[in-house]
Amino acid sequence: MTPRLAVLTRFHKRMIYLTISLLWFSGALWFYWQISGQSANDFGSGTHPGQAMIMRIHGAIAMAFLVLIGTLLPLHMRPGWRQGDHRVSGGSVFGTCLLLILTGWGLYYIGDETLRHSISLAHTYVGLALPLVITAHVMLARSRIKHLQH
Repeated sequence: MTPRLAVLTRFHKRMIYLTISLLWFSGALWFYWQISGQSANDFGSGTHPGQAMIMRIHGAIAMAFLVLIGTLLPLHMRPGWRQGDHRVSGGSVFGTCLLLILTGWGLYYIGDETLRHSISLAHTYVGLALPLVITAHVMLARSRIKHLQH
C-alpha cells in the first residue's frame, strides 16, 4: 500500500490561508488600536470604538480556524508525520497554533487581570509570528517537491 501524501487540495489551502489571514488582520488591527492609545469620546477617553466589534469578529473567525485545524489532523498532519518530512517545521506550526488556541481560551475564561495581561501579550506576539512559521513550513515543503521532481 502506498503511503498517503500530505498534500492539500487547492480549495483547502485557500480556506486555510483566508482564515489565517483574516485572523491575523483582525488581531493586528485590535492590537494596533490597543497600543495607539486612548481615543476621545463623550465621556473623556476610552478604547477605540471598533475594538469590541473586531474582537467579536476575531473570535468568530477563530471558530472556523478550529474546524480547519480539525480537518488538517487526518488529511495533512498525520500523513505528513508518517512521511517523516518537515516534522520540525510542521510541529512548529502545530505548536504555535496550539499555543494560540490555549492563550485564546485563557483570554476568554481567566478573570485575573494580571494573568490576562501576560496571556494577552503572549497571544498577540505569537499570533503576529504565525505567518512566518507557516511560510517557513510551506517553503520547505515546496523546495522538497521541486527537489523530488528533478
